[in-house]
Amino acid sequence: MSTFEWLGIEKGNDWGSVYYAYAGKGLNKWGTASADCGLVLEAGRTVMVMWPDGFVSQARLAAKDYQEEVMDHGKSYMANSKLYGVEVDNHGTVMWTEITALKFPSDAFQVRGRP
Repeated sequence: MSTFEWLGIEKGNDWGSVYYAYAGKGLNKWGTASADCGLVLEAGRTVMVMWPDGFVSQARLAAKDYQEEVMDHGKSYMANSKLYGVEVDNHGTVMWTEITALKFPSDAFQVRGRP
């Protein structure tokens, strides 16, 4: 039986590339934002979720396309990434909540670059 704790998730931005990391773990060894510290997220996967009121349930991960303009040394370019949330069916309506508003088991997601 595995033991885990409930962890929050933060959203980071690495030159326009949005990534998500467990709270307090989104910076690299130099203390800067890095998508290399991000979680491996798969849209469609069902995960356990703790809602802000403490209720625990299962929900589907879902992704939305995201685009932003990045300025770098006087040049601009468009960066594309995904925003992640969970979808739940509520009385016939699918509702989306960004994962930063929720808590997840500490073993729910793999961190990029770690086994």
